[in-house]
Amino acid sequence: MSPPTPDARSSVSAAFVNKEGERQTINFAGQGFQELPPAVVTGDAPCAVLADNRHPELTGWAIDLGRLHGVPVVIDAEAPFTADHACGATHLAFSRQGLNSFLPGQSIEAGLRHAREDTGCWVCVTDGENGVWYLQGNAMKNIPAFKVDAIDTIGAGDVWHGIFTLCLGEGQIEIAAIRTANAAAAMKCRQFGGITASPDRESCDAFMEEQSICN
Repeated sequence: MSPPTPDARSSVSAAFVNKEGERQTINFAGQGFQELPPAVVTGDAPCAVLADNRHPELTGWAIDLGRLHGVPVVIDAEAPFTADHACGATHLAFSRQGLNSFLPGQSIEAGLRHAREDTGCWVCVTDGENGVWYLQGNAMKNIPAFKVDAIDTIGAGDVWHGIFTLCLGEGQIEIAAIRTANAAAAMKCRQFGGITASPDRESCDAFMEEQSICN
């Protein structure tokens, strides 16, 4: 157990949502905590591992855990991102901001190609209402977002990455995982709230079936 840190300050965020459902988040990352020991302990073998790159030492431990068990390792790539943040991972899922920080001023396709070359990962970028862009061989492909009336987009990216990783862990191919993640993220945006607004699997499956019938 880590020693107490009475002078430490916890992380806190403030999120502001406009009438279109778009948000602006201000984050204080915390300070004064002791470093964790360099080990990841888990009683069960994971089916997949998801980490972001905001704390590279934690990201590295998560990657090592996934590699130990031979499962998909997904990095939620946010700004600032460098290629070494994904060393050993299998999948790299950028936000637009994260991709722009990696290769400023370049097109999405150029950024994804550069990221794939530098990391060896399967790569994609989430692009809000424009859906998800990914590379398939030498071609860039797009899977559209589901159209909804967005009320609150806070947490949509976290929902997307979580569902995408879960689907990969269940053995789904990337295209299927993206579609399911797109659906879950769209459903989350339809109402206010974080966890309480996130869909369960049954409602997500029903939403996808309804959308396929309507389209």
